[in-house]
Amino acid sequence: GVGEAALSPAALSMLADGFAPARRALANGIYYLGIPVGIGGSFILASWLGPWLGWRGSFIALGALGIVAALLVGWLLRDPDRVSGHPQRPTGSTAESLRALAGQVRHNRPMQWILLGCIAATCVQGAAVLDLLWWVRERGFAERTAQQLNGSMFLAGGVFGSIVGGWMADRMHARMVGGRLWFLAIAFAIGIPLMLLFRQIPADSPLFLPLAFTGNAIFMLVFGPALASLHEIVPASQRAATAALFILVTSLIGSAGGSALAGALADHFANSGEAEPLTWAIVCTQALGLLTVPAFFLAARGLPGQLAVSRAAVATP
Repeated sequence: GVGEAALSPAALSMLADGFAPARRALANGIYYLGIPVGIGGSFILASWLGPWLGWRGSFIALGALGIVAALLVGWLLRDPDRVSGHPQRPTGSTAESLRALAGQVRHNRPMQWILLGCIAATCVQGAAVLDLLWWVRERGFAERTAQQLNGSMFLAGGVFGSIVGGWMADRMHARMVGGRLWFLAIAFAIGIPLMLLFRQIPADSPLFLPLAFTGNAIFMLVFGPALASLHEIVPASQRAATAALFILVTSLIGSAGGSALAGALADHFANSGEAEPLTWAIVCTQALGLLTVPAFFLAARGLPGQLAVSRAAVATP
């Protein structure tokens, strides 16, 4: 948690500096491949390492890979030159930077809607904390098979959602103002009902694995387009702080809140005698993802006006 909190704001700000605005959703999406590759890969590796090393040994082995990767990044990576966007201005003290960010949150209406939409989207992800139990207890898979299939679906679907979602969002951005946000509104309007349908079908249905893939792709759609849109409407000097705020609210409110809600609902349904408590806990929590549609719609509607305000502020000496 601490490592990601230090990494992502700086890394996402560097990506915004190093890539032209027209390509930022795809660049951010590629960065966020770390989630499906890391989590999906860890499920698959743990299914093989677990019987050999045990769960503690598996954690240590996977953590060692992270240390090696961090050393390579520290050795090879250098800050990019800013290729586009707002000119850099002095940021002042930390307190001044926080006050500027607070001002954006209070007055930047599209930013508010984007953050709310992202909270709803990551709440959907938070409910997936019950996924492995759901595959085993309510769909009848052996634990090792569930780890392998669930990990494979998250790996393949997450990579697809990150890359194709970022690419499609950038294409819509090139055609219309707010195109990335329109893309998210449309994608979630289609994707969330499919995710809810997935929880209602039996494991032997021919739709089971395709819908598992689709749901994991939807999990990863939001990051690239949403962050590119946020960086479009804040000054360059506030990009890292904005990314940090994005991570804070999506992790603390969205993902953690979704996990807590899904767990509480699972206990409630189990105590009420529901035959499939995990299914209905996940469905009720992931249904909150429908709130992404109006949130991203309203953000897209308000984006042109906010862009005009931001450009006027940059032009003011």
